[in-house]
Amino acid sequence: MSEIQGKVDSASRLRRARSLALMAIVAALLMLVSLLAACTGNDDSGTSHETLATMEARRSAVPTSPPSTGSPEASPGGESSPVALPEGNAENGKALATSLGCVACHSTDGSKLTGPSWKGLYGHEVKLADGSTTTADETYIHTAIMDPNKQVVDGFSPIMPNFSAQLDDQKVADLIAYIKSLQ
Repeated sequence: MSEIQGKVDSASRLRRARSLALMAIVAALLMLVSLLAACTGNDDSGTSHETLATMEARRSAVPTSPPSTGSPEASPGGESSPVALPEGNAENGKALATSLGCVACHSTDGSKLTGPSWKGLYGHEVKLADGSTTTADETYIHTAIMDPNKQVVDGFSPIMPNFSAQLDDQKVADLIAYIKSLQ
């Protein structure tokens, strides 16, 4: 009888171990899906990325103001036409950076992650993957958020998702205000 009970206990432990292993795999997959969703830029409302044609139409309809620095370095090729943004709120930008998952790729302490650090970024020269340089001002950061593959920072892969479908100019201004505060 004790031999049968031992086999039953052994089988029960084996089933329990398999169940725990299966639960661990499911939990890991759920974490992976959550991370992937945060990095793709999709939100919970089901909003998907706009088509390139729609983004181009929106960009051409955005009002512009004169260049903030007046120098051609503000944008490679001298094409400096900053977007007129509302005043940003750094606290709102910090909360937005967390909720959108920006801080998973961009550090705020100078350490290198998947994307460039935001610490000390604003107002400084940035070397781009094409060998050119630009100043990290409102125009550059706005473009980096709304059309991230247009000007990729040297040493980083062009993997940042496009946030033009999720963010309006106020939210971009809030993110820029937060990045400015990280000097």
